[in-house]
Amino acid sequence: MKSTLFLLSGASALNSINLAYNANLNCGQCIMAGFNFCFEGKDAAPMALNSPAVTSTCCENNLCHESTDDTYSCSSSYTNLDYAITMCPQK
Repeated sequence: MKSTLFLLSGASALNSINLAYNANLNCGQCIMAGFNFCFEGKDAAPMALNSPAVTSTCCENNLCHESTDDTYSCSSSYTNLDYAITMCPQK
């Protein structure tokens, strides 16, 4: 039997997770726990497989230094959890 998933406006296919704040959470964990993930670089910019590690941090809110720095991209710029997860840097 096939299942069909319908998303209503504002609904998310992803479920949040309950994690204590830690600046070292990875991108997905940070966003899914309701925090603000910021990394140095432009959102959706392609990365080569041999590129160096991205400078990043999980911010507890929108008040961290990185969220006001124009050289960083942050998940808080998205209101939808599904779209926020797509901004995670990937090689």
